[in-house]
Amino acid sequence: MNLSIDQLTTDRKWRASLGLDKKRFGILLKRFEKSYQTVFGKSLEERLSSNPKGDSSIRTYEELLFFTLFSLKSGLTYDLLGLVTGMEGSSAQRYQQVGIKVLREALRVDGHLPRRSFSSVKAF
Repeated sequence: MNLSIDQLTTDRKWRASLGLDKKRFGILLKRFEKSYQTVFGKSLEERLSSNPKGDSSIRTYEELLFFTLFSLKSGLTYDLLGLVTGMEGSSAQRYQQVGIKVLREALRVDGHLPRRSFSSVKAF
C-alpha cells in the first residue's frame, strides 16, 4: 500500500487523516483484531495464506484499520482511493467493505455502535 501509517508523524496528521489520535488508534486496533477473528472465524494471516495468488495489498490488521478509517474520513471514490493507496479501485472497495464489517463488530461489542432503530418516539 503506497499510503502508510508511518507518514502520520504528528497528532494533527493523525486526526486529519483518520479522525482520531495515535493512542485511540492503538486501543481501537486491539478491539479490531479480536473482531476480525470473530467475523471471519480465523486470523488475517490465515486468510492471507489461503489466498492462492498471494498478492494482497493489505497484510496486517493495522493496515486494514488504517485503510478503513482513511477511506471513511477522506470520502474518495474507489478509483481515487485505489490510486492514492496503490491498488485497483475494485480492491479498494473490497478492503473497505471488509474493514467496515470488522469495525462495526468492534464498535458493537464495546457498545459504541450508534442505535439505528427505536421502539418509540420517547426512546428516540
